Order: sequence, then C-alpha cells, then structure tokens
Amino acid sequence: MKVRSAFDNQTFKFFILMVLLLLFLPFVSGCGEDNPTVEEETLKISEVTVSVEGNNALIRWKTDLLADSLVDYGVTTSYGLNAMDAALTAQHSVTLTGLQLQTTYQFRVKSTNESSTFAQSGNVTFATLAEGEKAPEPSKVEATAKDDSATITWKTNESAAGEIEYGESTAYGSVATSGDSKITHSVQLTGLKPETTYHYRIKVTDLDGNLFTSSDLTFKTKAKEVEPEESISEINVTARQWQFTPATIRVTEGDTVILTIRSIDVAHGFGLNAFRIDQNLNPGKEVVVEFKAKKTGKYPFQCTVNCGAGHGTMNGVLIVERKQ
Repeated sequence: MKVRSAFDNQTFKFFILMVLLLLFLPFVSGCGEDNPTVEEETLKISEVTVSVEGNNALIRWKTDLLADSLVDYGVTTSYGLNAMDAALTAQHSVTLTGLQLQTTYQFRVKSTNESSTFAQSGNVTFATLAEGEKAPEPSKVEATAKDDSATITWKTNESAAGEIEYGESTAYGSVATSGDSKITHSVQLTGLKPETTYHYRIKVTDLDGNLFTSSDLTFKTKAKEVEPEESISEINVTARQWQFTPATIRVTEGDTVILTIRSIDVAHGFGLNAFRIDQNLNPGKEVVVEFKAKKTGKYPFQCTVNCGAGHGTMNGVLIVERKQ
C-alpha cells in the first residue's frame, strides 16, 4: 500500500505539471506575434540630368525624401573623384569643376537621408566641351495642349537638332524630334489622353555635338470636346389666301430648319430673303426647304406670287432665338 501511494502521488504531480504546461503553452508560443512589422524606409532617385559648359558640369536630380547630395565621377566607371553637398534637400544640384576639356566622363549620384537610408543612380555619361563652347540651352519654351495632342515650341541661340522625351511620368518612354538643325523648334505630340498630366524634357544638340538636357517640365491635356448633337426643327407651314399658318416661326440658333410648305387654295410663293429662299407653291403640292439658322434675329417672309386682293398682307416672320 505504501509503494502504491507513493506512485499515485508522483503520478498526480506529473499530471498537475502537464496541465500547467498546456495552460501556458499558447502564451509562450504566441510571444511576439502581436508586435507590428516595421516597414523598411526607402529612398528613390529620379530625373538625373547634366548640363555642360566648357570644363564644368552641373548635375541635377530629385529624391522623394530630403537627403544629401553626392556625385562620384571620373573618366572610367571606377570614378575616383567625388563632389558633395551635405544639405538635406529633394532638389539636388552639384557642380563639377576643373574637368578636362573634350573628355567623356562617367558619373553616378548618391543620396542619404537623416535616417541613413541610402540610394544611388546607375552610371551616366557626359562629354565636356571645347574651351569657350556652351551647349545650346532652349529658351521661350511653350506647350500648347489640346485633348489628344500638344505642340512644344522653343528657340535656341544657335542651329541645333532637338527632341522631346515625354510620357505620363518622369520615366517618359516616348520620343518626338524637331527634325533638322534649326533655331526655331516645334514638335507635335499626338495620341495623348484627355485630361492627363504629361512630363517632358527637351534635348538639343548643336552642330559640334554639344548636348543640353532640360529639367522636367509638364503640361496637361484638355477635356475631350464633345460635339453637340445637331438640333433639327421641322415645321409644317400652310399657305392660303391671304395668310401663312403659322405666321410666326420660332427656332433656336444653330438649328437645321426644315419647312414643309403647302398651298391649299391658289398659287402662292414663299420668300425668305435672309436665307435666299424663293419658292413657288402650286395648289395641293408640298415644297420642302432646308437651311441653317446661324444667327439670332427676326427675318420676314412673304408671298412672292400675286394671289389676289390681299396678297400684300400675306407676310410672316422667322424668329431665331439665342441658344440657352
């Protein structure tokens, strides 16, 4: 009996331990499951451009967050040189000075924000100019947009070839050229979407191969013009001695007017001089006249065939009212 009691006591303790373990197991296994996931912050670089003048180059780019500005550059993709501006900004501008003339350079831009999030561009190239040379910068840039097209115009201070990169974002994606080298440029962009903001930039290259790339510009296309439905006024007019019925005809400006005129007694005429209408009306026969009521006003009409004693009083008026 004593051995059995000891065994039973140990079994009971083991049973209690297992129950407690099962009760606390969900809390142990679920530890940390309710902690929110912290999303890693990202930094994006866009719109990297370069403008070259002599042995200097101005590098520009944008970031979606405030960050510093660093340019790695050199005559190879190993770079070896850099220029930096520690000020935090979203509109970056770094000038490279003392470059070798008529030399192709490689560069990339880098930015780091205050949270130490880092981003860099791919490799970009540019060529410095001969001494005293300057790339032809566009001036008097204008964008005239319609619902499905736009015309971009600009001028350069010397003869140059030009092209437009354009699209719905700063990735652009489409290109249109201005043709041969010239001073006054005009480029037509077609197949655009109505009521849409488009991004574009201008690239011009002079006869010496000097290239200038503008910063990002935008325009917005107009809403699609809806052609108004044609309004038609069809009116039956009866002629008899010595009146027209109706004697007053009302239509709306812009209407296409169709008059079906019928004499029910003797020969009459219908003259509406303002619209160059003069028709003979034979008894029992219909005459149809059609014209466009282009302008508001009151326009008299009258019988143009002597139809008896009251002929002179057989008149009417066409009133063209303003469209609401």
